[in-house]
Amino acid sequence: MKGKTKQILLYTIFGLSIVLNLVFLRYDVFEFLKSRFVDETLYIDKHSDVDFCKLKEDIVTAGFRMGKSDQLEMVWNDDAGVTRRIVNFYSKRNSVEEKKYNYPKAYLLYALAMYCRKNDPDRLVEVKEIFDSYIDDYGNPNFELNKLDQVVFGMTSLVLYETYKDERYLHFSQGLFNFVKQHMDENGIIAYRKGQKTILNDALGMIVPFLTMYSKVTNDTTSYRIAKKQIDQYIKFGVDEATYLPSHAYNLESKVQVGSSNWGRGIGWYYLSLSSIHDMDRSLYQTEIFGLSKTIGLLKNSEGLWSQYPGSSDRFDASTTTMLAYCEFLLNDNMSTETILPKILKYISDDGDVLDSSGDTYAVNEYSRTFGRSELSQAFLILLLSF
Repeated sequence: MKGKTKQILLYTIFGLSIVLNLVFLRYDVFEFLKSRFVDETLYIDKHSDVDFCKLKEDIVTAGFRMGKSDQLEMVWNDDAGVTRRIVNFYSKRNSVEEKKYNYPKAYLLYALAMYCRKNDPDRLVEVKEIFDSYIDDYGNPNFELNKLDQVVFGMTSLVLYETYKDERYLHFSQGLFNFVKQHMDENGIIAYRKGQKTILNDALGMIVPFLTMYSKVTNDTTSYRIAKKQIDQYIKFGVDEATYLPSHAYNLESKVQVGSSNWGRGIGWYYLSLSSIHDMDRSLYQTEIFGLSKTIGLLKNSEGLWSQYPGSSDRFDASTTTMLAYCEFLLNDNMSTETILPKILKYISDDGDVLDSSGDTYAVNEYSRTFGRSELSQAFLILLLSF
């Protein structure tokens, strides 16, 4: 009997060993080799003579495919071995809801709404159908509203309210405005996470565009004042006076700038919020906008695009490039999408997905090393196509 028990134990250990080795091969070796040696099929490989009108349609169609999916394309975690995968699997950060109801999807829905309203009105109903799954019959969110990243959904809601005059969409955006106000400290400053002592430029990109749009649609001057205060404070403590580049964050108590000053997407978040205010009043922030535009123009890579860390890296980053290009287009009426599409053509897949976007950022000085598809880059390219 003892011999039989020992034999069962040995078979069990042997079986577990095989399973663990297969898991290791699948998620460590195979994923590593795939990322290094498996090439994407590019749009230019499939279409020898590119029709840019057809390309635009394919990019928007790819955006709708991402928008209707419950999965998130954007890299949310860097690959770090089997053990880390197991730990991350049980993390709230990696839940389907955490990823779905977050800024990548939010900006994508907004981009699709803006594009359809300007270029394909009949298709706006598709955006409406997607967004209606996010709210109930009264305009309350069908998800837990617990982070500023979700405020971006309010911009889509405002587009739909302007179009359909459905009070549910106004109610939803009003709820988000109240949520933003609840995050203000006694001085009217809004941290990315409530109670946080570092003020991140990520937060600017999540709330300022919504607040300015809310002010336009509802004639609410309070939301505009709140948005302007965030920008004024950031310019005072978080922006370099010589280059006009924003640091990733500044400490609320010491006022010391912390984090990278050339994190591309962070520059994009700041530039986006700055241009949102400037779009409402062209007399504001002219010095900051001109100075920043001049600096980022000097930080382009060898392809005339931008990297994850402009000025210290040459590798193309779609999230940086599409965000910065969109801001430049927003502020310059003479620019055309025909100048940007040919440059990024080799970074678009055969089915219209934008490739080579850096993944989600974890914290100040903790940036993703993994690149892939991203709803965020798809969104800003679609916004570019809206011009």
